[in-house]
Amino acid sequence: MNQQLVPALLNENHFKLCLFASNVTGGLTISTAPGVNNPTWEGNLRLAQIADRAGFEAIIPVCRWIGFGGESQFMGKTFETFTWAAGLGAVTEHIMVVATGHVPAIHPVVAAKQSVTVDHITGGRFGINLVSGWFKSEMEFFQAKMHEHEVRYEQAAEWLQLVKRLWCEERAFDFEGRFYQALGADAQPKPIQKPHPVVINAGISPTGQRFAAQHAHVGFIMGEDIAELARNTRALRTIAKEEFARDIVVLADMVIACFPTDAEARDYAELIADQGDDVAAQNNMAIMRAFSKVWTDEQYERFGRRFMQSYGCAQAVGSPQTIAEQLIALSAAGVDGVAFSIMGHWEQNLQLFADEVIPRLEQAGIRKPFTLC
Repeated sequence: MNQQLVPALLNENHFKLCLFASNVTGGLTISTAPGVNNPTWEGNLRLAQIADRAGFEAIIPVCRWIGFGGESQFMGKTFETFTWAAGLGAVTEHIMVVATGHVPAIHPVVAAKQSVTVDHITGGRFGINLVSGWFKSEMEFFQAKMHEHEVRYEQAAEWLQLVKRLWCEERAFDFEGRFYQALGADAQPKPIQKPHPVVINAGISPTGQRFAAQHAHVGFIMGEDIAELARNTRALRTIAKEEFARDIVVLADMVIACFPTDAEARDYAELIADQGDDVAAQNNMAIMRAFSKVWTDEQYERFGRRFMQSYGCAQAVGSPQTIAEQLIALSAAGVDGVAFSIMGHWEQNLQLFADEVIPRLEQAGIRKPFTLC
């Protein structure tokens, strides 16, 4: 990256904040309880602007083409992520806007051009979250072949190789790969970010983590609690450093329920589970068990209410003070930040987080005070 432009996700804040999954029904919560995310453009715009004014590093979407059924229609209503990022990028000033793309569903030449367009719309605030593709029914929408797990990451590496060449090389070139071919490939203009936009990867399996360690600026980890998140952070950072001589920003997936009191937050989390959509949750878990390697069979067997509350991810449930203490502990454990979804009542929770959690993180010294110029 050039020294004049430091993307927010690569800034000096010790603990980074990213809003995740506002563009899909439910976010990471599978429930029919009141307040669960029902995305609208106006709502996503307000959320992005709250996060922007609060100094969040990024807003990151989920890329979904089909939902998981059930009464909640979990992830059945979504905004396409490149156009979503372009729209939000045009009405924000600081926050990075990320598009999430599935390797088998979008040609790298198209993705390279879309990425540059959003990078120019935002003045260099674009990032791409690259997903190898694990949901077979979605890939069939595109008549795209979904390879075995290991081969999917080989395809992703070649996809990214072609995209980076289009972003960086000034002369047209021919490309002859195992998965992609292109004659006279060229893309103008080039990105504002140099050498290219921030690359994010959320691969959780051992192969996915190694892909992130080798190719991404930012990698996601998952875990049920701070101890597991700390172990997974160390493992990803060790692979990046020892195998590829690279540094990587490590973000933990998390779901937050921030209410004025601990009791209100706990009561709402219990309501989410009480009114959880077991049909959608079981559909989702069955597909993930067949095609993804995010969680172990043992975890799926015992998740139950937790899966409906937070997709199995770590939870921060409580008052602003309680939430801040958990995030400070996560930072002390070596995690670089969170990409968090909100359990419910998104605007209310996010505004309370901005007003009362972030100042506590600043007082703890893990974030710098932010002023939006």
